[in-house]
Amino acid sequence: MTTLNITNPDEFVTRFNEALNAPSSRLRHIIRDVCRLLPAALPIVSDFLLVSEEQVPGPDDSGSDSEVNANVDTETDEPKAAALRSKKRARARIRARYAVCVNCEVEYDVTENSREEAVHGKEYWDGIDLWEDEEIDTEENREDHPEGFVYGCCGEYYGEEGCKVGWHEEEERARDRKRRRI
Repeated sequence: MTTLNITNPDEFVTRFNEALNAPSSRLRHIIRDVCRLLPAALPIVSDFLLVSEEQVPGPDDSGSDSEVNANVDTETDEPKAAALRSKKRARARIRARYAVCVNCEVEYDVTENSREEAVHGKEYWDGIDLWEDEEIDTEENREDHPEGFVYGCCGEYYGEEGCKVGWHEEEERARDRKRRRI
């Protein structure tokens, strides 16, 4: 392994950025090798790429305790509840921080997912300058903007159900949901 002898910092940054254009499989191998050679790099890389399942919000999150703990007497069961929470933390599932949404096909940070994140087919008319109370579905607009009356994502016509906004979904979660329906 050789070390580059580049004294000009600007040239080094330029060469380094060029190197980052290597195929993603090559970059994955390099990250793996760096973590093997420098054990101190592993926690740094892990902090960027991994999160615990507890850090991931989901459609089922209500912001309150589960029904299991709803009727617990806090005075008598406080030590039991604390022990249960610490056991759950100890066995928290680790997962990848980034995923690709099956609906909008965008990479997202799973810790920042919310019900307004995924847009499946953006509204055409958001980019057209219209008066606030101006009617969209007119004969003139249909002639001038025919593409504005068919959603590109789903092929539905304007005014029908069409595009949706919601939680990003991973392929794995979509499969789990389909299995539950069967």
